[in-house]
Amino acid sequence: PYYSLCYIVKHTATSSSSGSSTFTGLTDTPSSLGTAGQVAAVNSGGTALEFVDVQSSITTSVKDFGAVGNGVANDTTAIQNAINSAISSGGIKHLTFPPGIYKLGGTISVDDELHVFAKGAKFIQTVNQRVFDFDVTDKANVYSLSSSYTIGSDTISLSTTPSSGVIKTGDAIKIVSKAVDRCQRDQGTDSSLYRVGEWATVKSVSGSTITLTMPLKEVKGVDPTSASGEESIVDSYDFTYEPKVIVLPRISMSWIGGEVAFEDNHDNDGWSNPVFTCSGYTNPKLSEIVITRGYQAGINLAGTVHAVVKDCSISNLTNNTSQGQYGYGVSNAGTFKTLVEGCTFTNTRHGFTTSSRRYGWSNSTTNLQYLAGGRDQSAIVVNCHGSGGYGGSAPFDTHMCAQDTTFNNCVVDGAESGFHIRGRNVTVSNCKTFNVNNNGIYAFTEYGGTSNSGDAWANDKNHMTSVRINNCELNAF
Repeated sequence: PYYSLCYIVKHTATSSSSGSSTFTGLTDTPSSLGTAGQVAAVNSGGTALEFVDVQSSITTSVKDFGAVGNGVANDTTAIQNAINSAISSGGIKHLTFPPGIYKLGGTISVDDELHVFAKGAKFIQTVNQRVFDFDVTDKANVYSLSSSYTIGSDTISLSTTPSSGVIKTGDAIKIVSKAVDRCQRDQGTDSSLYRVGEWATVKSVSGSTITLTMPLKEVKGVDPTSASGEESIVDSYDFTYEPKVIVLPRISMSWIGGEVAFEDNHDNDGWSNPVFTCSGYTNPKLSEIVITRGYQAGINLAGTVHAVVKDCSISNLTNNTSQGQYGYGVSNAGTFKTLVEGCTFTNTRHGFTTSSRRYGWSNSTTNLQYLAGGRDQSAIVVNCHGSGGYGGSAPFDTHMCAQDTTFNNCVVDGAESGFHIRGRNVTVSNCKTFNVNNNGIYAFTEYGGTSNSGDAWANDKNHMTSVRINNCELNAF
């Protein structure tokens, strides 16, 4: 489903005494003549043809590893074995699910590149565990700054020089700090805070010096130590607050098609795991997926760059915060330039939301925590439709972590509210709401003064909600 391939039916070649063959335009001889059904490919040096089996090189089928797909047998182990084989093959890392019903009794984990084709397949999760977990954050590189960042500068200096090729021109890198983002809803505890974090684009690399396309923005934060009364505004990337740079491993993934659901009737059993998680990938693509039942997020993106979620249908996600069930269709946590296009959301708390995570700061802080925190930047949600929902719901939502989020040509028909907006520089254009019980758009001031022990910074206009509304048809604002 991914490539146009040239299969060998028959070929004629000139054989030498050693049995090798020559082909016009290639300087070396292939190691064998190949057989019918194999694929002809130029070798890595570009000098000779080589012939490889279609099954082993192009795609792996879960059926080859014992998956049954009859809705009765537990296919978890067979599917995991197929994935492990596909990602360790060293070739094109593809996995195919033939049509069938695949019963699961655990999480399917992926920690490398993988491209899945699952049209016609259905998956049923029978336990309270996430269904598919794609996570390459352990392969990210983490560097400390060698000195405090100079506000207004377009350069940062690392404490160690990266190996050649680890950071390249055009890469998106994440800069994080122990300081607290001023979007902090409440003081909480020092072990669970919304830390400062933002994405930046690399202009050039020279040794340990990284030049960015523009200066960093999140240069002011809050002292991370809880205190009564007024807390101090600080320079976020001062060396005191241990600023770090996270570099993704440039690993991609894709998933096309398939229907996924948890077992029904577990709303009150404490089930609260997402269907898909995708963490630390560059250019991940999830398309034509149908999620029909869940108890937390449908698709949870964390610390991804240029993610695309397209033509997906997500419905019936339980919203019961007392059991940790947040029915988010697509949840962005600390991502950069996500595109959500052509999706439908039915009976969710939010069809789309930004929801970056709180975390502690210690030697045990994980790469995933760094990447999933901080600002969620430059997401675009376009041509999407939302309806239905549970208490406190709106099909389209942003939390205070949102930065430069755009909703365009989205429609809400029948819901409690249409759009819940928090964050900075959020744009709602060409959108419509019909049959909405409360507000078409609800823009949160977020802070009420008392919830932050009177901290004056909580009501500073520079980090309260800002929203642009263009050419929309709404019930109310």
